[in-house]
Amino acid sequence: MNFKLYRRSGQFYTASLLIPWALMGAFLPNDAGILKYQDLSYKINLPTKQSGTFSWWGVGAYDGMDTEAEEREDWEAMTDRGHSQTTQYMYATGFSHKIFVGEKSVLNTALSAAGNGLDFDEQRLDDDLQEQPQAFAKNDNYKFTLQSSWTNYLSKKHTHRTGFYYTHLGYNLNVKQSPSEGLPPVELSAGKGQTDLFQVYSASKISMGRALELNGGIHLLHFRLNQEFSVEPRVALKYHINKNQSLALAYGLHSRIEELPVYFVNTDGTFPNKDLKLMKANHWVLSYHSQLAENLNLSLEPYYQYLTNVPVAPDSYISTLNIRNSLFFDEPLVNDGTARNLGVDVTLERFLKNGMCCLLSASVFDPKYTPADGIERNTRLNKKYVVNALIGKEWHVGKNKNNVFSANLRMNYLGGNEKNL
Repeated sequence: MNFKLYRRSGQFYTASLLIPWALMGAFLPNDAGILKYQDLSYKINLPTKQSGTFSWWGVGAYDGMDTEAEEREDWEAMTDRGHSQTTQYMYATGFSHKIFVGEKSVLNTALSAAGNGLDFDEQRLDDDLQEQPQAFAKNDNYKFTLQSSWTNYLSKKHTHRTGFYYTHLGYNLNVKQSPSEGLPPVELSAGKGQTDLFQVYSASKISMGRALELNGGIHLLHFRLNQEFSVEPRVALKYHINKNQSLALAYGLHSRIEELPVYFVNTDGTFPNKDLKLMKANHWVLSYHSQLAENLNLSLEPYYQYLTNVPVAPDSYISTLNIRNSLFFDEPLVNDGTARNLGVDVTLERFLKNGMCCLLSASVFDPKYTPADGIERNTRLNKKYVVNALIGKEWHVGKNKNNVFSANLRMNYLGGNEKNL
């Protein structure tokens, strides 16, 4: 079900609701389970004459799948005896406000909430066809964010922006598994925690004559869980070679916190990872842009990244750079690892003209990390290369040519995962 409503005054309300219960069930094999899913999205925009523009938006999804045990005469493995119920959800919603202050300033403020979760429950039939609990998993993650920015158009050549982010993070995790048939599930991983992340930034964009453009600023980050603090300078210089070509060079220092379950690893009543330092990444990017024709652009971006304070296990190759599933993560870590990544991105884009558009992009890269043992290894994301191609065509049809029929073709080609041992 979808519906939209617009008002001439500039105020509008749009919403869509999609509830396709088990829509694909008829096309799946019998053992694929029963699919249930529903999605919701909405946006309300309310401009006022003197108090600015207010917005309320949101998106959400709730998906589920149930599986049933095989008939007794078809049992060949223990998994054939299992029932399971799986649900996943995600949501994001927020309120925002935008107001012009005078003729040269804009204030943007937003309050939002977002989260995702997983619930899994499995039972198995015993020889008497009685259900026995087998496994259970529950993982909930959430965050609340307040952000605001103040933009000043100081002159035609100078724009300045200052702002902040406050984010409250939390999680709740519980995983149980039966050690063997007939025994009740035992706890494998459990934990919950919450903390706050504060960020403040200030940046300017300055035109230095007709050919040069400078972007520079500073970003401050404070992680309340362990009182980690980071000062991060960022700067970019862009040179317009002519009206069709430009060259830019940028540097930035960026910090990253880990997923919350990493910090709350519990080892005999202690939390060895709670005092982990922030992982830091130094980014260097060189960018070349050329407008080859009126509707054809080419971009080249070679880059290099160097990471320090990478969390690694003190006596193995384990690193948070390679975490695939934090449900079972219970490793004590130290900040003795480093990593680096170098590569180049190439993009060729043809904008819509005569009903046709296309996009070709390619990335060649080589990310590696060095854990505590000093041996450099591939990260799990080291696929070496990725190529994407997209082509689209539109035809105007109908008596007055006011209807559009379109077709698109997309191709992806990428390398495989590299071994990191």
